[in-house]
Amino acid sequence: MIMDGSMQAANGECANHICVFLPSLAGGGAERVMVTLANGFAANGRRTDLVLANKTGPYLDAVSCDVSVIDLQKHGPLAAAPALAKYLQRCRPAVALSALYSANIAALLARSMARAHDTPIVISERNSLVEMLRSKPAWKKAFLSKTIKRLYPAADRIIGISNGVAEELNMFLSLPRNSVSAIHNPLDIDRVVECGRAAPKKNRAAPYIVAVGRLTRQKRFDVLIEAFAKVRQKHDIRLIILGEGEERASLETLIGNLDLQPHVELPGFLSNPFAVMQNARLFALSSDREGFGNVVVEALALGVPIVSTDCHFGPREILCDGEFGRLTPVGSPEALAAAMLETLNEDRAAGVETRYCRAQEFAAPVAIKKYLDVLDGAVAARAVSMRMAS
Repeated sequence: MIMDGSMQAANGECANHICVFLPSLAGGGAERVMVTLANGFAANGRRTDLVLANKTGPYLDAVSCDVSVIDLQKHGPLAAAPALAKYLQRCRPAVALSALYSANIAALLARSMARAHDTPIVISERNSLVEMLRSKPAWKKAFLSKTIKRLYPAADRIIGISNGVAEELNMFLSLPRNSVSAIHNPLDIDRVVECGRAAPKKNRAAPYIVAVGRLTRQKRFDVLIEAFAKVRQKHDIRLIILGEGEERASLETLIGNLDLQPHVELPGFLSNPFAVMQNARLFALSSDREGFGNVVVEALALGVPIVSTDCHFGPREILCDGEFGRLTPVGSPEALAAAMLETLNEDRAAGVETRYCRAQEFAAPVAIKKYLDVLDGAVAARAVSMRMAS
C-alpha cells in the first residue's frame, strides 16, 4: 500500500538501519546520487549498507568509510534478487531504498522471497518510465509494463526525482493523486565548486562548449553535434562531450561526415568533469528525456551559461521555465544552434552569482532530510500495520 511520503515517523520509529540497493556504481547520474544519499544517511547517524548486485564502477571511491558496501556478486539486479532476499533475512534492515526500475523490481521480489514483510521497501524512479518503455521492443515493453504495474504498488513509498516524474508515475500506476513523493536529487554543491577550481588535466586555450553524459541515444549528442556544426559557421569554438557509451562509434562517424574532427573532443568518462565544465563558454544539454538532469544543476553551481532541450522532465523545473537558461524544442539542431549562438553573444560572466544561488536550492542536506522523512514514515507506518495485524 502506498502511503503519503510526507507522513512523519510516529511512536519514535525511525530508519536506524538503511539498506540502499543498486545494480552497481557504474558511471551514471543515478549511481552518483545514491552514493550521495548513502553518505548523507551515514553522516546523519544512520547505519547504512550500500548493497550492490555487482561491486563495480568508478563511484566506489566516493563511498564514505561510514557506509558498509555489500557485494552480492551477481550479474544484474534481477539475478541478485535471491541473494538480496537472503541479505534481508539475515540483516533485517529497518528499511530498504532502491533506484532504477530493474533494481526496484528486484527489491520488491526479494522481499517477497524473504518473507520479510516487516521490511518496508521504498523505490525511486530516476527517469520517465513511459519514455523508457517506448524505447523497448514490443514484447519487452508489454512484459515490463505488466510487471511494473503489478509490483510497484506493493512498495511502501514511491519517490520520483522531479514533479514531472512523480505525476507521470501516479498516472501510469493509476494511483490516487499525490501518492508519489517528488524529491529532487541531492547534489554536493560545495564539492562541485571545489572540483571546478582544480586544474584540468588538459589545458584548452580555445573557447569551447561542453556537454556531459553517457553516450546513449537518449542524450541525443547527434543533435548537439549537428547544431554545433551550424554554430561553427559563425564562431571559432570547440565542442567537448564528456562521457562514454555505446553511441561512441556512430558519433565519431557523424563528426567525420561533418568534417568536425579538429573541433570536437570525446575524451570519455572523467572522474572530475567539473574542472572542464568550469571553463566552458556554455553548457549544452540535448537529451530527448531526463528524469531530472543533475548536470544542469552542476553547471548552474559553476556559473556556466546553459542551453537545454525542453525535455521531460527536469530541465524546465531546474531552470524555472527558462529564467536561468535557454530552453529549446527536443530534437531540433536548428533551435539548439540558435540558442547557443544567442548565449555565445552574451557576456559569459553575467549571471554567475544568480546561477550559483539557484543551484544552492538543490544542495544535498535539503534532499537528504526529505529522504529520511520518507524512510522514517515508511518504517513507522509498517510498524503500525504489523502491530494491528498481530
